[in-house]
Amino acid sequence: WFPTGAEDMLPPWRRLLASGAAAVILAANEGEASQLVRQLAGAAPDERRPLLCHWGITGGDFAAMCGPALAAVDLAVVQTFLFEEAAGGEAGRLLAALRGDGVQDAARLPSGVGLAHAWDLAHILARAIDAAGSADRVAIRDALERLEPWDGAVRRYAPAFTPERHEALAPELVRVARFDAAGRLVAER
Repeated sequence: WFPTGAEDMLPPWRRLLASGAAAVILAANEGEASQLVRQLAGAAPDERRPLLCHWGITGGDFAAMCGPALAAVDLAVVQTFLFEEAAGGEAGRLLAALRGDGVQDAARLPSGVGLAHAWDLAHILARAIDAAGSADRVAIRDALERLEPWDGAVRRYAPAFTPERHEALAPELVRVARFDAAGRLVAER
């Protein structure tokens, strides 16, 4: 554990090492995580451990915040969507919308996975509101649980939700990505 805005990340890191950590699962935002990466890159190689991060580190330009230090650290990021794999359908429409807004390389966007999730959720919610024919919360919830299958940017939702399942994602969507030399988030090869 470390406080938001922590500047010296090595004391908590060294406590993990002292406890025998062979790898670290990191739940942090880009500020603290980039600080840790920069400090680990300057630490002795025997003090480095692989980092598996949740997607919170992608909230800003993490690769730029880390700079060359990123190449010195074994860092992977859990993702459920990668722009490098997006093609056709809703993913293609999302990419076209981004290009229309001047985005040259969607794989460098901060929080690309969050953007794709939000794109799909906005469309699913709009479909549910149309189906409910009302802005009533209960009617919309009931409509969300009865929507027809839909091919979103992230996945095919068949259906997105049911009365028993209110999670639209699935374990098979989870994969590991890494930052390439250009700062793009790409699937681990």
